[in-house]
Amino acid sequence: MKNSLFWKKRMIPVYFLVAILDFCFYQFYLKTNVMMTLNITLPLIVLGFISIGYNYRWKKEQDEHERKLNSGNRNKNGA
Repeated sequence: MKNSLFWKKRMIPVYFLVAILDFCFYQFYLKTNVMMTLNITLPLIVLGFISIGYNYRWKKEQDEHERKLNSGNRNKNGA
């Protein structure tokens, strides 16, 4: 699940774009009620925000890992 396409940074705008198009389609073209529209649209928006959080956390972990590697290299070079 870690390397899943759903968590890639390039997919984040897709979630929000599909949510907007989905909302417009169900609300204006099919003229369904608001609850039905939101039941379909909100999970896409939530998934987009979860993906943003996942990518932020992953980037933060990568930065910490690189700092540990760089500090280890400085200690070896300084000794």
